[in-house]
Amino acid sequence: MPPAVRIGDPNIAGGLAVAPGAMSVLINGRPACVTGTMVTPHPCCGPKCPQCCVAMTTLGSLTVLAEGK
Repeated sequence: MPPAVRIGDPNIAGGLAVAPGAMSVLINGRPACVTGTMVTPHPCCGPKCPQCCVAMTTLGSLTVLAEGK
């Protein structure tokens, strides 16, 4: 099973999960991320990689829901 992602955790491209998370679901004291959580711009953000300037989390677990997401 892949690890859970929390608000403030980095992704493999260097962006940080920022908001909105599942505020009622805490993992080690931090809100859980859900599909659609915003991610800060990745290091390659720019004309050659515009999708990394406005990013969000995508598909997560198909069997675990946090706040219905």
